[in-house]
Amino acid sequence: CIAKQTRYFDGLTEEDGKIHTGLADWCAPQHPHPYCEDSFLRMSFVAYAAKLASFMFGVIHDEQRAKECAAVAEKMRKAVRGFYVDEKTHLINFKGQSGPALALYFGICEKDEEIPVFNDLVKRIEESNCVMDTGVFGTRVLFHVLTKFGRTDLALKCILNPVCPSYASWVRTGLTTLAEMPQGLEETDSRGEFSISSLNHHFMGDISNWFKTALCGIVVNPELTDADHFILEPHLTDALTDVNGTHGFPGGNLSVSWHRDDNQATVTVTASGRIHGIFVEADGWKVTDGEKRITAGTTVINLQK
Repeated sequence: CIAKQTRYFDGLTEEDGKIHTGLADWCAPQHPHPYCEDSFLRMSFVAYAAKLASFMFGVIHDEQRAKECAAVAEKMRKAVRGFYVDEKTHLINFKGQSGPALALYFGICEKDEEIPVFNDLVKRIEESNCVMDTGVFGTRVLFHVLTKFGRTDLALKCILNPVCPSYASWVRTGLTTLAEMPQGLEETDSRGEFSISSLNHHFMGDISNWFKTALCGIVVNPELTDADHFILEPHLTDALTDVNGTHGFPGGNLSVSWHRDDNQATVTVTASGRIHGIFVEADGWKVTDGEKRITAGTTVINLQK
């Protein structure tokens, strides 16, 4: 089924070399979405999906299908680059935050292009005063990309920005669920209800995953070989003093909390069952006391920056 799906994706390419069928970065702040090129998103997603399919076939030792899917991934990646990566600057050649964020997340960039493309993404965000212009796909990857390249602080600024669209602006208007799109939240209809089609759309919900992986630092099964293994790499951003979270594994439960006081911090980890992990220092923080290897029981780790 995966192999057939990959061949189907590959067959979507039309005479001009682009994919014109499929989803777009919809539900951006201004609809229709003003920035992210539809074909860029579709082709980048196919490249990423084919790469994942190649990995999965490799795990089950189906080398032929792994090779076929890898070929589709690289073919599509090169096509994306030909249309949407500037030959001189090596930056994404259309406006908005989704383009560089998706290019970095989906692996469209060459290794030596990643930092320039990321710096361009930061510039685009800062020029918008940390107001997001991403749709459902761009928003899904934006915060993860910012954290990966060391700007968890900027991700949190976007999330907590009181200006719509942001998650904080949704809370400010009284929402307790995730809306389908940001527009319509500043206005109400004759019945006093929000002028928006849906207030229950979980596709904007990956922010909870970012809270867990970036702020709490819980990265589950990083090598994809042991479902009870984790890396604990919390990002202790200046904007927060306390964070806590939990995760349930097949073999036990994990609870993580940290408290920060200027350049000192304490991380408390409680694990049960057969789960096990490693604490990883991030963002210039160094362990001054405590065990980095985590097993069942309570572990206290002191940090200094």
